[in-house]
Amino acid sequence: MKSGTGTTGERGIVLVTTLMLMLLMSALLAGFSVAVLSDQQFRGVDKERATAFYASHAGLEKLTSDLGGLFAGNFAPNGSQVNALEMTPPSLQGIQFLAADNNPGYTISFASDTNGNPASQVRQIQNGPFEGLMGQVTQYQVDVTARTEKGSDAHLRREMQTVTIPIFQFGTFSDMELGFHSAATFDFGGRVHANGNLYLKANATLWLRDKVTTAGEIIRAQLMNGNTSGYTSSVNVLRAPGLYRDLQENEGSLVAGAGS
Repeated sequence: MKSGTGTTGERGIVLVTTLMLMLLMSALLAGFSVAVLSDQQFRGVDKERATAFYASHAGLEKLTSDLGGLFAGNFAPNGSQVNALEMTPPSLQGIQFLAADNNPGYTISFASDTNGNPASQVRQIQNGPFEGLMGQVTQYQVDVTARTEKGSDAHLRREMQTVTIPIFQFGTFSDMELGFHSAATFDFGGRVHANGNLYLKANATLWLRDKVTTAGEIIRAQLMNGNTSGYTSSVNVLRAPGLYRDLQENEGSLVAGAGS
């Protein structure tokens, strides 16, 4: 008669092995679940941070644009007019503009005079198209902190300045369109600026020996009156000390005349 001990032992081993495999699978499943949940949490945090950052950036751009619009209509706004810009932050769903200390997070600051208006300093302009000129410089600092409903926040800062330049530093300054159309060789040594379009044509060689700037367009293809014939002589514009460019008729900021 055969004994059943061997079969029973094998069954026990199979049961233990099965239980171990189930335990291992449960551990792997638990670990996988934790990894998935952690990844979802991390993605949620990243989403909140990105939302806060882009909301803060939107506020920074709006406040900068509003300040530019204020100066477009008033070149010397008072402190109250500048501070009023803080009252109109962008309306973004789920976003509050609050600093870490719960103070307003949509602010613009400046050094003020005794009347609370933006104070300026007279100094030499260090860079840009008006480099080297003396101007009255006013500094502004824009700070925007955006906070999401879940508490993520982002803080961005931008520093800007406005410059008022006395026009006596220019050789020629025009508050409207300006045209050079020399009939004889013309050699001009001062700075040139126009707040409108600048027309450059010459019936004899034209030399512009200092910086030339315009708030409008530089037009080489025609005169201010629309004439396009004649006036084919060289227009030499300063690029660097002692270095000039013969500005060709196709090298204006427009191909033809105004509006082209």
